[in-house]
Amino acid sequence: MPVRGLNYFADTYREYIEINGLDIYGEKLIRLPMPQYIVFYNGMKEEPDRVELRLSDAFLCQNPEENGCLECRATMININYGHNEELMDRCKRLKDYAVFVNRIRENERRGMALNEAVELAVNSCINEGILADILKKNRAEVCNLILYEYDEQKQLAIAREGAKKAGREEGRAQGIAQGIAQGREAEKVMVIRNMAAKALDPRSIADMLDTEESYVKNVLNLLAEKIGKTDLEIAGILLNRNKTGKNP
Repeated sequence: MPVRGLNYFADTYREYIEINGLDIYGEKLIRLPMPQYIVFYNGMKEEPDRVELRLSDAFLCQNPEENGCLECRATMININYGHNEELMDRCKRLKDYAVFVNRIRENERRGMALNEAVELAVNSCINEGILADILKKNRAEVCNLILYEYDEQKQLAIAREGAKKAGREEGRAQGIAQGIAQGREAEKVMVIRNMAAKALDPRSIADMLDTEESYVKNVLNLLAEKIGKTDLEIAGILLNRNKTGKNP
């Protein structure tokens, strides 16, 4: 997370300096807005109410006597239902959102299909005045967004598990590395597939993923040619072609 934050802040400051015509090469001290980095967490993994994530934790050198010249700190706040109750009491909208997400998860735990779990949660929240204004006005958009995000998370989990399974079956370091690489590649394939389904063009997808447009086009061509193949299988084809030097 702090690595992403570092990139975001660099882009934001670059834009700020350009818009305000600031001279970063002059002798005069330029004034910049002070950043605050807050991340709201509502994932499934159990996390404390609040935790500080630091860029320096990712540095290869972990000698406590040495300090790097760069740091980026992110404060991660757990907004799952039952956490940070004082904050929730001060912000009703945030508390309502936590209740809404928790109801979807509770419905799933009772054995409901995801779409049924979402519909029931939406109906109950509207009836009880929880996010009612948003859910009434944007019901379809909210349902579609949640279904998309949940599906994306499940696909990522499947891809990671596939990578682990491939590694276990090989039973060798090379097989493990290949399985992990294939899982990571599958994650990118899945994201490109979902973005293309939303009618985004290859250039826009490449810009959003910070990758080459030619790579995005190769993935899309493979998806069109190999209809029915899973993202993990497409990833395997991509990696194999990269090894042999063949272009898709």
